[in-house]
Amino acid sequence: MVLMGLWVLLSGIYTPFHLGLGLGCSLLVACTLRHLDVTSTYKQYPQIAFRFLAYLPWLFVEIVRSSLDVTRYAWGPLKNISPNIAFVPAKQKTPMGLVIFANSITLTPGTLSIDIQDNEVEVHSMTLDMHEVLLVGEMNRRVAKIEGAQEI
Repeated sequence: MVLMGLWVLLSGIYTPFHLGLGLGCSLLVACTLRHLDVTSTYKQYPQIAFRFLAYLPWLFVEIVRSSLDVTRYAWGPLKNISPNIAFVPAKQKTPMGLVIFANSITLTPGTLSIDIQDNEVEVHSMTLDMHEVLLVGEMNRRVAKIEGAQEI
């Protein structure tokens, strides 16, 4: 109902047909999810959503910083580029946390998540410095905090 209300506010379409269609679709999705028992699995979604929204500004700053680094490396001598593939240990406990962590790595220019295995993310990085930043673990710690982990 919250998402439907948000859609109504943002779309500005208040005709009975569209409101009825939106209500019908919302009920269909709710019944399907209840039938699949998905809703009982993810009771913490509202808390996770708020923590994720608080994480996004930090991630945006990291994307900009990394973009500037990649630009500096791209315009500099090729000897500064040292691509490598290595594993980064993940502190996340849920599949959703691992996906957020791996996607955050991929969104950051100069790094790419290749695979997730046994709470480790296989990462290709453009330089050793970029890989070392991941090993320091600030992104790892912040994503674990999204899941509800206390200080890690």
